[in-house]
Amino acid sequence: MIFSWRDNPFFSSYYTNKVTLTRHGAPLLYAYDASTFYHRLRGVHGVPELGPTDAIILRPCKAVHTYGSKQTLDVAFIDKRGVIQKLVTMPPKRFVFSLKAMFVVEMAEGTAARIQLAEGQTFLPSTGDWL
Repeated sequence: MIFSWRDNPFFSSYYTNKVTLTRHGAPLLYAYDASTFYHRLRGVHGVPELGPTDAIILRPCKAVHTYGSKQTLDVAFIDKRGVIQKLVTMPPKRFVFSLKAMFVVEMAEGTAARIQLAEGQTFLPSTGDWL
């Protein structure tokens, strides 16, 4: 029996099925959903380079780092209700955490400013809730 890479559970729907992130019902970003240990471990290194409408959702997650990354990222720390608790721009070789966070959204540099994200705003996935 011959298997292709598409049969591998680590690759199956991760790259093809993206979650739409919305604010006030308007779609803002299309995100890879890193909800397994393997996908969280790979993080931004496990997906193609993030474009202006791309993101990665790390869940559950309270801390991220940019060691080994060559790109600067915008990072939103989100609580269980979908409220942005902390919003930072992370250059390479940095570590940031938020004890209030349950989820993290990583975006390309400048994306948060372009879509006017701010702390205290509610940011929801197309599934309706974060859990």
